[in-house]
Amino acid sequence: MENTSSTILLINDEPALCRTLALMLRRSGYKVTTAANEEEALEYLLGGEYDLVCLDLKWEERNGRGVSSIREVCQRCPGTPVLLLSDSPHEDELLQQVEDLHYESLLKPLDPLHFIARVKAILAE
Repeated sequence: MENTSSTILLINDEPALCRTLALMLRRSGYKVTTAANEEEALEYLLGGEYDLVCLDLKWEERNGRGVSSIREVCQRCPGTPVLLLSDSPHEDELLQQVEDLHYESLLKPLDPLHFIARVKAILAE
């Protein structure tokens, strides 16, 4: 395990995947706070600072609610990198069109080694 003091807010509404990702990050030496939904995440963002926000929220029927949720989370942590875990290239294309949204993305299903490597690279920037 690496020694790091980086803190990550992991937002994921799938309990099993959230536990798995949190475990992978912790084993890599990161301090991880998990949130099951946007509301919980926003509370954590009010109460602390994070080095990275890793965001995976469902898009309810692709009705735009996902974009507004992602935008709100990003606005609450200006200057903090956001790694979006996307279900499809289509979601990523939609988000690229949102002007005030700054993030990086990975397409699911995630390769664990690639996920950790991307997190390390983002935090090293």
